[in-house]
Amino acid sequence: DYVTMQRWEEYFPKIETLRNSFDGELVAHWWALSELSTSLVRILGGTLVAVGLFALTDLDKHFTTHNMLVLLATFSQAFLVLYFVHWRWHRFDLSLDAVVKYFASGFILTFCMAMIFEQSAAFVFDTIAVLVITTLVAEDMEDPTKESEMENDPVQYQRDFARSHPGIIIASFFVTSFVVAALVEELCKYFGFWMVEHPDFILSVEERETMQSGGCPLPSIASGERVGRHSEEEDAAASEEQPAVAGPRRSLNSVGAGVTIAMVSVSLGFSCCENLGYVFFLSPSSAWAEFSTLLVRSMLPIHPLAAAIQSIGVCQRDLEGDETCQLGRIILPSVFLHGCYDFVIMTMGFLDWINKGEEGQDYDDYVDLDDDTSIDWASQLPSIGVGTAFVVAGAVYYVYMSMAQKARLNRLDNERRVVSADDGRSLLV
Repeated sequence: DYVTMQRWEEYFPKIETLRNSFDGELVAHWWALSELSTSLVRILGGTLVAVGLFALTDLDKHFTTHNMLVLLATFSQAFLVLYFVHWRWHRFDLSLDAVVKYFASGFILTFCMAMIFEQSAAFVFDTIAVLVITTLVAEDMEDPTKESEMENDPVQYQRDFARSHPGIIIASFFVTSFVVAALVEELCKYFGFWMVEHPDFILSVEERETMQSGGCPLPSIASGERVGRHSEEEDAAASEEQPAVAGPRRSLNSVGAGVTIAMVSVSLGFSCCENLGYVFFLSPSSAWAEFSTLLVRSMLPIHPLAAAIQSIGVCQRDLEGDETCQLGRIILPSVFLHGCYDFVIMTMGFLDWINKGEEGQDYDDYVDLDDDTSIDWASQLPSIGVGTAFVVAGAVYYVYMSMAQKARLNRLDNERRVVSADDGRSLLV
């Protein structure tokens, strides 16, 4: 493992024993966690306890026990999704230890990486946008009326400018949605998955020898051949250090389900950290407004859905052996869905801002960051409705593609059924 440098053979046999015996007791899975996962869980628990005690002191009027409950709800939302996606339906396809590590990768590594690249991309784009807008504003300054309006009522001038140049505004939303947000975040979530190496996706020596003797190719995920990271000699040496695993072999569908859960875990860690930013820094400073923001974002789980769609491409490449399915094809559907979602939401928000101006309202007239009762939540319903439509469409696409892939993996499982020369048992690899 990274950080602790604990050897896999010290904890992975316990995980395999639980999987092969179908032991679903949570306590047993807790005791099978690695040192790294145990430390991550304890750090999270200790941090929440410390923040909760701080909230009880009332030292900060902007963070009270009500805000603490919202904080707990933010984490609970992610954990509730994981409960159904992993623990209730697929606890034996991916270990709890792996889920903890992938979630942490999304929460810490992926989010930080995305923020760095998003800020870098936004800086380049904003620089170009400023140059274009400055040129247009300079032309407006030749008109005394517009010059006077800009000095006396800059907000109204911004609305008039947006009405006069809607193409520029829409183009900026398009670049922000599809490049700065969707492309960067989906790439970071993809690499957030690949940054974690876990023995759940590594074949034992026994499995490798059985597959090779039967003339079967080694699936790249399950064999540890991860994006050309190691030479064949290094990969073979590392494999020999891992314990041989006894018991029934996992089917490709089981490995595929594990890949999906792992990528969804990364996305849930990422979206949980992102939600904390939206809830506590971009929402009105009241518990009700924070909870409302969390509720809306929970109703529209675009990040986990996009990650699940990505997992289909990863399985197609690494389990089905489709070499034409590379990075571009893997992330394209999720980037398209994520980009369209953001683009439509941003455009509708822009149109609402314009309409409020035509009604004689300023932004501060209908949004007061210190008073959530002044927010016109009804005006958010169209955006929520459109966002829900995109989520439903993405879910339908995922279910259709996933069912088709499961059928293909079942056929591959039957084709790759081999008989061990040692004991004659049937192995699914």
